[in-house]
Amino acid sequence: MSDSSQGPGWWQASDGRWYEPQLTPAPNESAQLESVLFNLGDIGISQSWVMTPRGTVAIRGVQFAAQDMTVTTQKTPAYAIVLCIVFIWFFLLSLLFLLISESRTEGAVVVTAQGPKFFHSTTISVTSHQQVVGIQTLVNQANAMASAWG
Repeated sequence: MSDSSQGPGWWQASDGRWYEPQLTPAPNESAQLESVLFNLGDIGISQSWVMTPRGTVAIRGVQFAAQDMTVTTQKTPAYAIVLCIVFIWFFLLSLLFLLISESRTEGAVVVTAQGPKFFHSTTISVTSHQQVVGIQTLVNQANAMASAWG
């Protein structure tokens, strides 16, 4: 491992460091036979392998993490304001229309997979809190699978 390339065959990981040619994660025949159970962005998880665009590594010793980078905002929709104005002349209960609110979630979740001589990070765009929870559930499942291997 080095901060700069030391010659032909060296490869740069997503952590910015350069690794020796023999440490390049290469697809394994048994990894190609295993089906992907689920994906976290561009990270594929099988029973015993982690597959990324940079290569395939054993799931043993890999730790997964998810960082929630979303923002949720709440606002009163325009139709509620219009209904309040239209019906205000009929009864004061129309003010209850102003209690209507919409929640909007936007942003991304950053998922990282880190192991011995291995690091990969991916960003997954989300538009709802349910998607964030789903990604965190898959990250927990991937960690459970990795810890099951020792």
